[in-house]
Amino acid sequence: MANHHPFARLFAGLFITVLMVTRALAQQTCEAPTADQLTALNEACSASAVDTVCTQTGVTTPLDQSTASTQPQVIRLGGDLTLTLVDSHMTALVTTDTPRAEPPIVDQDASAASGYTVTLERAQSPCADSQAGAFISADGTTKQRLTLNQVPVAITDGALFITLEESSVTFFALAGSTTLGSADNPLTLAAGDVILWGDEPTIPDPLPPFPALDLMQALAIEPDECLVDPLMPCDALDDTNALVTTVVNGAGLPPQQVIFNYLSARTVSDAAQMQALSCARWDSQAMLQSQSFRAMRAELLDVACYAVSQTETDAAVACDGVIQTDYNGVLREWQLPAYALTQEDGEWLVCGETR
Repeated sequence: MANHHPFARLFAGLFITVLMVTRALAQQTCEAPTADQLTALNEACSASAVDTVCTQTGVTTPLDQSTASTQPQVIRLGGDLTLTLVDSHMTALVTTDTPRAEPPIVDQDASAASGYTVTLERAQSPCADSQAGAFISADGTTKQRLTLNQVPVAITDGALFITLEESSVTFFALAGSTTLGSADNPLTLAAGDVILWGDEPTIPDPLPPFPALDLMQALAIEPDECLVDPLMPCDALDDTNALVTTVVNGAGLPPQQVIFNYLSARTVSDAAQMQALSCARWDSQAMLQSQSFRAMRAELLDVACYAVSQTETDAAVACDGVIQTDYNGVLREWQLPAYALTQEDGEWLVCGETR
């Protein structure tokens, strides 16, 4: 019998351990759904039956027999209502006793049952930071209703994207008309609006990003707003000149005017202008701030900016006044921070906030 050296056995054990860990890590690799996958899913499930779950292979399963999956799925509900699940799965479904001759999702009195009551959860996916949720689309001019994670939802000829957290749902309005909440206190969303629904509806700050445009296009969703920079109605993109943003940089402008221009751009969500007025270190923050008021009407109210200090290379600017926003008739005033600027190539650029 061969006499195996103990180091050989140790090496073999280590090799097997490394191999097992490597395989485990490979299985944990995040593979977020791609536009090609969603296109294939949309095509395979275009004719799937009502009250079924459909996969990318075109295989359908009755809703009451569906199982959890990390793969994208299409759920076809009555009344031309479709849910496309992305890194999420359905954990509960309740339907009314509405006769099947009349779809359960109908434009009915608000006091009546709302058709389907659906509960969705994030899938156990290695894509922990992904936008796990669902695209919801409704065809036709009839209002489609459902209750989603305890939030009443009504959509007319439009689409939503939702993301799921443990105790909240974030709604992204993509197209058409959407109403959230009860009939006595409805919240109406237009394309580009974002609402975080936890204990009560709030506007997230900063606003989270919308799903990628190619994912929406893969599902034949045409947003009423392009929801990408530059923010403008999608039909404006037919004009190639519309893609060119006029940039007024800080050349020759005093620090206080640069800040006023930066704030003005922020009220209209002009990311390109804000970034043009920012130093490289502040560029990503300028992009984030450009999204702050995208879902609201914002304006500068009694704003006047002035230099607090200034040297040849640095300046600090403070502003009186506020940014006032109007969202569904609710007015709110936002205090303005003081800003730090630096001079680069003869231009004053925003490079931070000071407190």
